[in-house]
Amino acid sequence: MADRSQTASVTLLLAPGSRLVAADLVLQRAAARKHASRRTRGFRVSVGASVPRRAFRPPPQVDSAVLVVRRL
Repeated sequence: MADRSQTASVTLLLAPGSRLVAADLVLQRAAARKHASRRTRGFRVSVGASVPRRAFRPPPQVDSAVLVVRRL
């Protein structure tokens, strides 16, 4: 299950009036897929590279992925 703080942070970044131009965010893989599957007005959102748990110390319980966000 995706962490609520990740979802809230991404929702805030993509909200109407946001001045965000581009971002590459490392999130839990489930959260990255969830955000990439939603229609987001004014942004192109996709899942980028996977980041395995072993890339972190200490390793988390789940794998991660990069959420790629670009303003249209």
